[in-house]
Amino acid sequence: MATASTYEDIGTAIRAQHLATSMEHATCVEPGMSEAEAFELLQQENFDQAPVVSDDGLAGYVIRDDLIRESTGSVRPKIRSLRSHDLATADSPIGETLSWLTTHPILFLLEGNDVTGFITPSDLNKQGGRTYFYLLLAQVELAISELLRHRYADQRQLVADLTAARLEQVLERYEDDQKHDVATDIVSCLTFADLCEIVGRSADLREQFGFQSKKQASSRLEPVKKLRDRVMHPVRALLTDQNDITAMTELDRLLNQLAADAMALATAEGSTSG
Repeated sequence: MATASTYEDIGTAIRAQHLATSMEHATCVEPGMSEAEAFELLQQENFDQAPVVSDDGLAGYVIRDDLIRESTGSVRPKIRSLRSHDLATADSPIGETLSWLTTHPILFLLEGNDVTGFITPSDLNKQGGRTYFYLLLAQVELAISELLRHRYADQRQLVADLTAARLEQVLERYEDDQKHDVATDIVSCLTFADLCEIVGRSADLREQFGFQSKKQASSRLEPVKKLRDRVMHPVRALLTDQNDITAMTELDRLLNQLAADAMALATAEGSTSG
């Protein structure tokens, strides 16, 4: 069975380069374009920004909102020069990359001394971003499950706070698995939403996870449950108007904290029960 540390190790293998658009295949603006031409190009591709490339290489980038749609003047005055904080290494961790994207609309990636690609916030919707959050959520789910197994010798006690309808469904699934000789326990019959509900309703667990009240636990865990639904349905975008790059960065921090807390608590409970 995979452990939480296994998911953590795999998750850290996903880097900025796995979100990037290659310069080789990028839609780029040329310095000789007019503002109107550049605006139309970005509008057609639904891009907010794009690199500017000349015969001499990367000249900088333009932001669509900087361009005047009707202007026939050259795009050159609107080109933004690259600064040090516009650059990141291709192997930068996803968490750091997300944080940088909250203040920089585009990041160019360095491999050696060459810019090989770039990332914008919308790239989080790519397979690499979805995989990163899937593994992070799996890490949280696995760690909380192990904590509950150690803490509750009688697992029927831990589901007592679920709604009557949900409790019935969990126990029905557990009993059905038992009838078919499936090696299982009640914890394995819980959904991610059930685990969040149990953490939020237990005063002891709330305190240990740093939630001051049931209301605070609910407000912070609800976006996590919604994120899991989006991650598990590939046709749904991770990044939306309601869940922008800042919100996703905050979720990343929360999930990492939940995973760390749950693993520490599970380890402590395991050593005590052992």
